Amino acid sequence: MAHAGLVVEWRRGSKGWSALVTYVVDDQGSPVVVTQWLDGALLRPAR
Repeated sequence: MAHAGLVVEWRRGSKGWSALVTYVVDDQGSPVVVTQWLDGALLRPAR
């Protein structure tokens, strides 16, 4: 599932670019902030 998020940091590794992304998900009616490293190829610009 796609989420709008904020890229906090980029890093380049041996397998390409990764982004540290923070976004909010709904956990049974409660907002939860998630921060995780994602493969840069998974990201798309906001519209």
